[in-house]
Amino acid sequence: MPVCMKEVVKEATKFVSACYGKHDTEEMTITRQTLWAARVGKSGKAMPLLASLPPTTEAFYENVKRAHIQACICKHS
Repeated sequence: MPVCMKEVVKEATKFVSACYGKHDTEEMTITRQTLWAARVGKSGKAMPLLASLPPTTEAFYENVKRAHIQACICKHS
């Protein structure tokens, strides 16, 4: 059953955002910004490692496309 890439990205975004504790986020960039703000906060804590934050929306989209094509190849081989 063919699925629109938009739906794949939407569902993947929901899943990965939930893994970071943000259940109502539509874009990964918003999840990233929210986590950044929570970790740094008003107290001026040290900057968190960028690797500990989720990817930006653009980077996440590319990762989802790559993973989706790999899953399709495995499914049909």
